Amino acid sequence: MQTEITNIMTKEIESVGKIIEPIQVNSLEIEKVSKQEYYNYELTEQDKIFKKYMELVKKRNFPFSLENGLRHDSVMSYLEREKAKASTDLEIYKINYHLKAATQTGKYNQLRTIFLDSSLKKIEIDYSQGQIIK
Repeated sequence: MQTEITNIMTKEIESVGKIIEPIQVNSLEIEKVSKQEYYNYELTEQDKIFKKYMELVKKRNFPFSLENGLRHDSVMSYLEREKAKASTDLEIYKINYHLKAATQTGKYNQLRTIFLDSSLKKIEIDYSQGQIIK
């Protein structure tokens, strides 16, 4: 499982810059969860992201973008719909881990969470298309 996560993170980090230090994935915590739990997690994360955006709008006097507000509402509605029809069977992996890496543009030293399907492929949602991608 550590190898799969390292490979996934290598691809993601290489998309933002050349890796100059070997990627380290440590402190793996693996748990089988349901798709409902996955959608709960995504709902919480999307809500956190939007709250951070709203804090920036208030602190920096950025103009509030109605488009971003509508996009957030659309994403939340999509996640709620998917959660309502999602299975409660423990069929995917939730992995918490510590990532350490460096590129020429920045360093990574953070706790992260990733979800993998039964074939150990990363589960992601393409919000622009409203669908899960792998």
